[in-house]
Amino acid sequence: MIWVWGVLTDSVTRYVCAHLLAQNIALQVLDVRQYPGVIDVHMEQHSDGNVTGVVFVGDTPIALDSITSVYARLPDTTGLHRYSNRDDETQIMANAAYDASLNILLDRLPCLVVNRPSAQLSNSSKPYQQQLIAAAGFATPRSLITSDPHAARLFYDQCDGRVIYKSISSVRSIVRRLTPTAFDRLVRLPFAPVQFQEYIAGDDIRVHVVGSDVFATRIVSEADDYRYARNNGGGVSLTATTMPPKIGEDCIALAEMLQLPFAGIDLRHHPDGTYYCFEVNPSPAFTFYEAHTEQPISAALVSLLQHPVPAYTSPRLSRRPLPLLYATHCTIASVQTLDQSQVPEPFIVRCERPLLSSDLSGNPPPQSDASGLHQYLADDIAAVTNGNRDHIIEPVFRRLGPVNTHPNIISLYWGEGWSAKANMRMALDAALTSVIHSAYIDGLREYAVGTDVRYEGVIIATMLPRDTAALQARLTRMVENLGEPQSEFVLCLVIGDSVMDVLPYGVLELPDGRWITWAATSAQSLDDLTVWATRSIVDGLTDPQQMNGHVGEHCIGQPPARFSGVAVAPYWSEVAKQCVTR
Repeated sequence: MIWVWGVLTDSVTRYVCAHLLAQNIALQVLDVRQYPGVIDVHMEQHSDGNVTGVVFVGDTPIALDSITSVYARLPDTTGLHRYSNRDDETQIMANAAYDASLNILLDRLPCLVVNRPSAQLSNSSKPYQQQLIAAAGFATPRSLITSDPHAARLFYDQCDGRVIYKSISSVRSIVRRLTPTAFDRLVRLPFAPVQFQEYIAGDDIRVHVVGSDVFATRIVSEADDYRYARNNGGGVSLTATTMPPKIGEDCIALAEMLQLPFAGIDLRHHPDGTYYCFEVNPSPAFTFYEAHTEQPISAALVSLLQHPVPAYTSPRLSRRPLPLLYATHCTIASVQTLDQSQVPEPFIVRCERPLLSSDLSGNPPPQSDASGLHQYLADDIAAVTNGNRDHIIEPVFRRLGPVNTHPNIISLYWGEGWSAKANMRMALDAALTSVIHSAYIDGLREYAVGTDVRYEGVIIATMLPRDTAALQARLTRMVENLGEPQSEFVLCLVIGDSVMDVLPYGVLELPDGRWITWAATSAQSLDDLTVWATRSIVDGLTDPQQMNGHVGEHCIGQPPARFSGVAVAPYWSEVAKQCVTR
């Protein structure tokens, strides 16, 4: 039996499940949102480091030794509230303990796991992984990791002004060129180190290694980071390509060295013929590349799961004891107290099942058995069967996520009446600033909205715009005056007397690829203003092009919630399957 660990709201996980179901392959889907609780793991570590035990899905036990292979695509559980009655700090601790126990299980299963958590850790530090890449024989760009502005300037000069910068962590960041206009921001380096690299010219090559199979995609784009090319008005072209056999063999060897049976390797093909390697992604979103090139990456992955490569079936063993699950009521039970046919080990850890967020919403994850999944994934299975690759593209609200990585939010107070409402303006600014830097916005990370949302301040105008065209012209000039683009998206809140009668909302795309979304209100009380503003912010951040992909609409009609003491509009969490109201 093949296991799939993840969440079915993730399009890549859904697509893998659809491929397996389309071929009538036996599988069990284990939704992380149901662990622990609906799904419980009971395992024991032996003196040789191996583990045995069972997984309970509801009341149904599944022996660990019945698993032939596992596909694991685990989400960030930071915002996942498995318990409903815990404060944020306790919940973070609980999530960490649950994740640790699940990671140990996946590391120690004596079967193929795509990919084991411990094997994915190299990607948590890009500098560390780059050293491994260089040790494998690949060319790598000159790099500098520093918090010293002077060192960054010196490196820039040494590279003749051809430098890019990016995050050093596993968190996705946008790769940008370092230009003289950004030198003023180098003074911020002491607060957090940044990775600078020599810019390498050429085409990007994404290589997917699946066992011993190699699929190469050539990406042609003028953007520094092709993933965000369209955001800045640029284009991107993806085509299947070939590489010298030696480079393909080196990619397979690199994946094997990192113990990754499935890997996405980022190369750049320099005009002189050299292939530089930047990074190895241990959980690649391959559907994007498959949809554009029609390479059978998913078919190779399914074949690998069906016919595991022996080199990857041995567990990553450790003699360290297993951590106990973080739970309020756990007991050590003897096997004699249970049905011995269900529990093959002498002792288990039995924890009281928590009340899950997915249970509270009335919309729990779909059934994990094949019959329930067939119905839930009917459209995906049909797309796989009929070869409809357009269906692979992620849903609207996920596809537009990168647009919102570094949004600016600007309040504009229109109308002469605001001159006498200085206290109200100050109160609203303080309230919105507080909410924007609270867990309210952090929860939008599941929709790829960055956590560095900025509230730029207040612009006051005494004359109300005459029409939409006048507002568009004014907003365009205002944003252009911000100088070098610092964001991919700008949301403007237009607040004034009877504004709704003139221009309730609108969208404008700037020449540099950024978006302006504005929404207007004539609300009077502070709570009404903050509820309206937060609904507009959520809608704008999750659907800047207003293509019906935003999440706020799911919770219209729900009573206001409070974050940091501010009245806010609830919005829908696709991970928790409920409205965010706490």
